[in-house]
Amino acid sequence: PPAPEISFNAEAMFEDYVMCSPPDGYYVELVWNEPPDRSGIDHYQVVLQAYVDNQWKTILRENVPADTLSLAINKEVNDPAYCGLKFQARIRAMDREEAWGEWSPWLGFPTIPPPG
Repeated sequence: PPAPEISFNAEAMFEDYVMCSPPDGYYVELVWNEPPDRSGIDHYQVVLQAYVDNQWKTILRENVPADTLSLAINKEVNDPAYCGLKFQARIRAMDREEAWGEWSPWLGFPTIPPPG
């Protein structure tokens, strides 16, 4: 299948930054479309990385059922270890014939804690 198109919804933004505030913070989710596939989509695989110590670290790799087109990531974004860092996410689909599709391009977004 073709790569899904991925974006995010954030409860709070400051300019281009997603707001984060440990421990519970703000709601953030990844959202995507269902790509066309003749056999249909079986599930999605989502990877979320944070830029830690000058390198990208995978902090979430999740399989998501085909009937779900979003994934909440507020736990990761509001984690005190990652709040204020850059994040990137990508997704791919597996069809019902067990063929993986292409990865989406990386979707990057910076986070920022509240002032003070």
